[in-house]
Amino acid sequence: MSATLRRQTPSSYGTAPGVCPIFRTCGIQSAGDERHRCPFGDVGRVPSEQIYAEAKKLFGANGGGDCLYRLGAGWDCLKAIAPLERDLNTTVLTNARSNWGRVS
Repeated sequence: MSATLRRQTPSSYGTAPGVCPIFRTCGIQSAGDERHRCPFGDVGRVPSEQIYAEAKKLFGANGGGDCLYRLGAGWDCLKAIAPLERDLNTTVLTNARSNWGRVS
């Protein structure tokens, strides 16, 4: 199965605008560039339920897209990915490395 990515919604606690030009260079439109309201030093303590709720709201507010891109490896977003994909009916991409011992 293959898919063409044309439009994505970035979701980040930090510098999403810095990443959007990379996507544009590849021909991918970015819908919005709002950031989660969280002090940088607290990112690792944001519960996955809050990550889910804010990402879902952001995706809907920006008209969706072919995927939701969760930028930011400093937070625990892995537990939010499957519920977001199911509830938004889209693919969720992240740069967070997997730690299967912590995912339930």
